Amino acid sequence: MKHVALLLALLAPTPALAQLPAPWVERALPDRFGQLYGLACSSDTAFARSWQGRAARLDESGWTPLERVPGPGNSGRPLWVSRDGGVLFTSTQDAIVRYHDGAWTAFEAPLGYEYTNQILSFDGEHAFAVGTGRIVAWSGARYAPYDPGTWRQLHAIGGRAEDDLWVGGEAGAVTHFDGDHFTSHRIDTEGTVIQLWTPAADDLWAVTERPSHVFHRDGDRWTDRTPRGEHLRVASLGGDADHVYAVGNFGVVRWRSGRWADVHRVEIDRYALPQFTTVCATATHVVIGEAEHRTWVSPLPD
Repeated sequence: MKHVALLLALLAPTPALAQLPAPWVERALPDRFGQLYGLACSSDTAFARSWQGRAARLDESGWTPLERVPGPGNSGRPLWVSRDGGVLFTSTQDAIVRYHDGAWTAFEAPLGYEYTNQILSFDGEHAFAVGTGRIVAWSGARYAPYDPGTWRQLHAIGGRAEDDLWVGGEAGAVTHFDGDHFTSHRIDTEGTVIQLWTPAADDLWAVTERPSHVFHRDGDRWTDRTPRGEHLRVASLGGDADHVYAVGNFGVVRWRSGRWADVHRVEIDRYALPQFTTVCATATHVVIGEAEHRTWVSPLPD
């Protein structure tokens, strides 16, 4: 069935490219950048990553390409930027790659050959990464594996500190690490957790796929906060604690006053890949990425 769905997605007509309304401004990615697979924000800017490992930084004039990542095996999706601008991503060759002082450096890390592994860092130098059912703590050139306390395959990681980590994976699996122990906080779904996002302390959001849902942790329980729409697919959540955005095949929505408000809706094609795929926020702006080669930038609303 997965192969049939993929074939239908590839054969489906490509929807017309969206034009977000003002105050959104289109920012095209650099020439020969490749397809956008990662978007992450620091306090003052955003970074983008292509599948082939190219990277770019957003400034007032648009996207500026960074130096090419050296060596083979730097393909993949995950990208992380700490609030102070430290850039990290994982590669498909068991490595964590760091950008610092204008140069890239790769460090070995036993993540497994996995396209969907994710990385989390609080200072741009030390990191936690999850891939192929394992968790790795990385410090400089050293790494240490963790036992996540579940036999489920893991795909997502989030948190606010090294003693406040959340990891998620298959069949709604979610565990919390307090620095010493893992505790289960499973979501009541058969879906796979693909994102865990913590915009503030005690503020945890989760995105699942197959089925696609959005959950918010209220106290000690999970509440379903999925936007309405038949055949809806949520690709990503992002923003900050006061400006929560969801993007996917439905367009762009914002969480306001306990419900989702439309920013820009598009016609849903159940077989096409989501047109909007990723979102993040600096201290002043929100940035949204499309599956093609464009991004959109808007000031954070009051």
